[in-house]
Amino acid sequence: MRLSRAVAAQLGEGGVIGFVLSTSVYEPIPGLAISNALHPAISVICELLGVPLDDRDRFRWASEQVVAPVAVADREEAYVWMSGYLAELIAGKRAEPGADLLSALADDDRLTDPELVGMAFLLLIAGYETTANLIGAVLLGLARRPGLLKALRADPGLIPTAVEEFLRLDGPVVTAAERFATEDMHVGDVPARRGDMLLVSLAAANGDPARFEEPDSFRLGRPAGGHLAFGHGVHHCLGAPPARMEVEVVITAFVQQVESLELAVAEADLEWAPGLLMHGVRRPPVSAVAAGEPA
Repeated sequence: MRLSRAVAAQLGEGGVIGFVLSTSVYEPIPGLAISNALHPAISVICELLGVPLDDRDRFRWASEQVVAPVAVADREEAYVWMSGYLAELIAGKRAEPGADLLSALADDDRLTDPELVGMAFLLLIAGYETTANLIGAVLLGLARRPGLLKALRADPGLIPTAVEEFLRLDGPVVTAAERFATEDMHVGDVPARRGDMLLVSLAAANGDPARFEEPDSFRLGRPAGGHLAFGHGVHHCLGAPPARMEVEVVITAFVQQVESLELAVAEADLEWAPGLLMHGVRRPPVSAVAAGEPA
């Protein structure tokens, strides 16, 4: 909680929210290149942390290696590089502060250097991987639902509602962090003994028919809130506001620039992120027709 409060203090109108609203990262997507839709995810978190432009491709590589099902040696290489890089970056921020989150946190004597490295690592992984997967899910969802793009173009005020439905149906995180039973108990009808590991399925909760009417349907008129895409309570994701903003801006760009989106491959050929943690098609094979062009 001490670490969370230190970061949350920077996530106000003068911090990341103000940055997302004012940054030029969100210029219209050049040439309607679909792969460029993932650039805001890494650009925003690197701008926020104060990572130099020349290092961002390496940051992207390390982030993807840490969460991907790669060889242990490859993951360890990425982890060691990232930890060392962040330690040097933080030392530089202490010596010459900038207008970024790491500089602000480095100036806060509540956090030690190892805590800062750990927090920066978490912010990078959580801020890039999850948002990139969510943006991919949005593009895939728009391609699957041709009428949705038209509806959002006709009424852009529905875009925030669409973001919540994408989060509920295709949230980027499948399971919450592991819990361990502190005593013998029952979770619903399932017995758990003390010490057993429990995984909370966020995806299952977001499709609970007792909570959501027609849970498998994408409904723009669904009442807002209630899903667990960002967790809940003290573990609610600190990056929820900027993540929502990033996705809203990406959808707005597509609504303004794109007449239609189509899947470029069969559904069966989509390559989904493996494992029980992340969910998404990272670089969805989608083709676009620009607004004003013949379909």
